[in-house]
Amino acid sequence: MEKRLPFIVVLLLAVVLAVVGVRWLVQILGHQQHDAHMLAKARQLSRVISLYPQLPPGPVWEALTNDSDIHIAVLYVDGKPVMETRADSPGSGQYQRLQLRLSNERLLSFSFNHHPLPWQLVLTAMTPMLLAFVLLLWLLLRLVRHCLGQRQEIYAFEKEVKQNQIASSGTFPEVRQALLTLQRRVHTLESQQQQIDSLLHSAAWLDEESGLGNRLFFEQRLASWLQELEGNRIGCVMLLELSNLDKVKADALSQWRQGLVSLLHDKAALWPDAVLARVDEDEYALLLPQMPSKEGQAFALGLLSDVQRLQTPSPFPAEDWVHLGWTLYQAGDEASSLLDKTEMALRAAQLQGENAIMTADVESMPQLETGSVRWRTLLEQVLARKAIMLASEPVHSLDGNINHLRVRALINDPKGKQIDDSVFMPMACRVGQEEPLMRLCLQQLLGRLGHARNRGHRLAFRLCVDALLKNGFNRWLQLALMEVRDLLPQLTLIVTEHELQQHGNKLIEPLQQLSAIGVGIMVDRIASHSQQAQWQQIKPRMLKLHGAMVRHIHRNSDQQLWVQRLVQKAVDTNTEVLASGIVDNQERLCLHRLGVSGGDGPLFGHGAWDLL
Repeated sequence: MEKRLPFIVVLLLAVVLAVVGVRWLVQILGHQQHDAHMLAKARQLSRVISLYPQLPPGPVWEALTNDSDIHIAVLYVDGKPVMETRADSPGSGQYQRLQLRLSNERLLSFSFNHHPLPWQLVLTAMTPMLLAFVLLLWLLLRLVRHCLGQRQEIYAFEKEVKQNQIASSGTFPEVRQALLTLQRRVHTLESQQQQIDSLLHSAAWLDEESGLGNRLFFEQRLASWLQELEGNRIGCVMLLELSNLDKVKADALSQWRQGLVSLLHDKAALWPDAVLARVDEDEYALLLPQMPSKEGQAFALGLLSDVQRLQTPSPFPAEDWVHLGWTLYQAGDEASSLLDKTEMALRAAQLQGENAIMTADVESMPQLETGSVRWRTLLEQVLARKAIMLASEPVHSLDGNINHLRVRALINDPKGKQIDDSVFMPMACRVGQEEPLMRLCLQQLLGRLGHARNRGHRLAFRLCVDALLKNGFNRWLQLALMEVRDLLPQLTLIVTEHELQQHGNKLIEPLQQLSAIGVGIMVDRIASHSQQAQWQQIKPRMLKLHGAMVRHIHRNSDQQLWVQRLVQKAVDTNTEVLASGIVDNQERLCLHRLGVSGGDGPLFGHGAWDLL
């Protein structure tokens, strides 16, 4: 209280000065209004007298000039005073004379009290207001300084907490020093473990020179996509190879390759879930899930054109230095045969003798309808009829029980064939209908949570991130979840690690809000794009390993060590770790030994989806 007393006194003083200054200023403005009022009164009087050709009647003159503010009123005709009124007791102060010329050689003269506005009086009135302004400004600066000091103290405290340091001094210096030493050692060990995780990821999956994925990285992810059996799973595989560059200087060629890698990375980022890798010294591979034939051809032509437009070093061959081969795949294909087919298309392009593109066996593959107008019409019909169905497939615990139910949304195309959300939701994003579709799906899902709780099931549903990033949808979802808050332990919403990396805090913040309400978050396809553990910021209920991390894990010690480290991190946040794409019992036993609690894949079968 003693520290606040000077501030309170200064504040009261500033208020008093401001009130006094305003009062004086009001009085001055009142005087000025008096002068304007007298001038208007004189003009009104002149207009009344002008109505009479000669002289106004005496009673009218007396009524008009009988005003305490008028000192002298005289009417002159031909320069002679004919009517005059004088105040009985003239007031003190200054007077101002005003003359108004009328018709018929008449002149009306007034003298009335005048209130001038000297600068001394204005300065006297403004002084207290200026002092009050200075005092308030001083108080504001002190308040801002105090707030900044408090903020710096809070920031310093948070920094100490993050660094696991003890800020308060204890009464036992030896114990405190020992604790500080132990905390520093723990912090050092955590940093070293993060470096080990990064090195393990880089050694197993990344190409050292380009920073892209290596051949193992690409083959594992291709095999995982080919295991996906839900929906109409098709896509493109492309191989781009450089040749005849032996005469180019190594330094210039290395710099040019960096530009090529940057271009390939930008092109791959334009397609959801694209995988880019360097499979040989001058050979690059692209996996573009759910890209149909027409878009694949356009993508390949655009990619080759962009590569040829790169500024090349000298000497550089004019033609016959870049070739591209590509083909379509569908779920269930063998990865090795698919790569062989793409390789044959690449060799056919090289036989053309110039920069060229070749396609392998695309016509025989099933095509995905991609017309925006048709998709918009179909989705509008679905929304109008609310014709969305929900189906579920069990995700098993590794000990044989059911862990949770994976829920998908289904619609029917005009031919009666079912299309799941992995196909129609990306198309809905293209035509701008992802928000109403996701609302409809979630409304039906929330209505089934009570039935799921009665049966002891947990439901997991893939959330459309494009809709979640819209403020209106995010607010609606939070309100809808609050209405069923007691059922939220049964619900888990799914996002992918790639989406976390792509959107960063824009996605992490709404997920944190949903988690605070009580809904569970699952991060799917862990380790598919980055070694950074961004999921730790949202503390999800579940993590699900990418199928590429599971494939042949019993034979790969690097993958086992990586998964073991992930499980240890998950234990700290009370997060359950699952796996996808489990093929055989050896993979299941290895995952179970590493601490993974459940998963799905061919080992558990791909039965028909049961309607909820």
